[in-house]
Amino acid sequence: MILSETGEIVYKNWIEIQNHFHNIYLDEFVIMPDHLHGIIIIKSTTDFLSVETPNLGVSLVLPNKTENSETPRLGVSTSASQTFGKSLMPRKSGNPYWKSNSIGSIVNQFKRICTINTKSLGFDLTWQPRYYDHIIRSDNELYRIRTYIRSNPNNWLNDK
Repeated sequence: MILSETGEIVYKNWIEIQNHFHNIYLDEFVIMPDHLHGIIIIKSTTDFLSVETPNLGVSLVLPNKTENSETPRLGVSTSASQTFGKSLMPRKSGNPYWKSNSIGSIVNQFKRICTINTKSLGFDLTWQPRYYDHIIRSDNELYRIRTYIRSNPNNWLNDK
């Protein structure tokens, strides 16, 4: 995959994640023209072991919401504020649904810095307000997902 200038910024900031979150390791990843795939491995430490949707597995239903999704507007947007029901929660007050150094906070900060860096150079970068997360539970599954990520550029021309 030949990266655009925006893609280069995304690449640089993805690699930097490990320097800012010492409890994670970046495994296989690929940056595509309109998305990226990456495996974030959480290192086991005494002060950290968290998943994106605490106490509920990998799916979450918010109060007054009927839709299930992996990460429903839980702070992965790069907007300055987010709407939860009728109340507007300022960004600086934090998100009550995920903890510091969780996958949600890591993705949020990654998207935020990529947006800041691309806009400062006059490029437009728009993220989806959510992302897909999945807990890899076996070596076979890890191998299958790594293979999918590696082969993703080969499938780009067939992608509709």
